Amino acid sequence: MITIKLSRNPENMSMRLEVSGHAGQAEMGKDIVCSAVSILTYTLAATIEGMELDKQADHVEVKLESGDAVIQAHCRDSKAFDSMTQALHVIGTGYRLIEQNYPEYVQVIKA
Repeated sequence: MITIKLSRNPENMSMRLEVSGHAGQAEMGKDIVCSAVSILTYTLAATIEGMELDKQADHVEVKLESGDAVIQAHCRDSKAFDSMTQALHVIGTGYRLIEQNYPEYVQVIKA
């Protein structure tokens, strides 16, 4: 099972995503659930790294490994935090849709 923990902290304008595990819906390379979760995770990673390049975020950590991902960042101002919140909302909606359709393979925990 894939466990997804997504949190944001308005007080210090930060976010954190942890993704762990494998869906096991099909063999490696053919697992549509893993693929769906992976593309959302990589999309968020690219978004946060772009914010870092644009000097909107700092203290950025992006770790993407098979069965294990961590993305975290701190925004420099409230406008950047609003942008990050929008990105998290979109990606989080995608994760929840996968969870609704494949509850035996994905669990989303909002912290």
